[in-house]
Amino acid sequence: MSLLLITTTLAGCLHEGDVGDEDSTIVGDWYQGEQKALIINGNGTLLGDLNGDNTETGTWSDNGNGTIDLKWDTHTSASTVWFVVDGDWLFLNNDEYSNCEVMSRVSMENDAWSSTVDALTLPQICEGIGFDEPENPQYQYGVTDHSSQPSNGTNDELMNLFFVTSPGAINWTNLTVQITNGDGVSVICTTDNSTDCAIIQSGSDDNHWEVLEILQIAENGADLCSGPPCEFTIKIIDIRTGINLLGNDAVIVE
Repeated sequence: MSLLLITTTLAGCLHEGDVGDEDSTIVGDWYQGEQKALIINGNGTLLGDLNGDNTETGTWSDNGNGTIDLKWDTHTSASTVWFVVDGDWLFLNNDEYSNCEVMSRVSMENDAWSSTVDALTLPQICEGIGFDEPENPQYQYGVTDHSSQPSNGTNDELMNLFFVTSPGAINWTNLTVQITNGDGVSVICTTDNSTDCAIIQSGSDDNHWEVLEILQIAENGADLCSGPPCEFTIKIIDIRTGINLLGNDAVIVE
């Protein structure tokens, strides 16, 4: 499908500098279930990770061809994302023909969210929704130092994890996340607080690492970094294949 055809499917595609009708553009507050997930402002700024401890800030611009460039302040480069606005629904993905992340202008009870999204008619750029994992997924992650400074306590937040590229959300049962400090001490990080390293989620689906979700990696009863700066290496394994996900696998926490 050509870029021209994709562009014509957009409902009120917003062009850079043209805010337009709020009901037909990408500008606005966007929800996933009961949680506000993303705020896209008409002045080219945006806010994400609204339910986490550290709201992410960034900028965006419309490329005029059915894509926008998103640049989070904690990321080193911008990401190009395909989008479609259809009434109260926003569809986003990192690849023209991959699974889409879905958001709504209106909040709804979490119990009704999945069934409502499942019943949507997807635009042509979406093969499925974020909860569906496509075959042969290509994931790449990024990591940055958390904004707080670690102490000699046992509950410090250490780093942020996010997808640089992702064809869709991935189930936590398919992933192992391991960090190793400069002393060679390795620990598995989990979402259920069952180990000394916790994964703090900010999305609407606790069972998946969602495409736009920014995670915090934190101590959970163990002092993993008491004298910053602390160097950590990160390994994220897709246990279905035994392959390590691509990503920058080292970070200095200070």
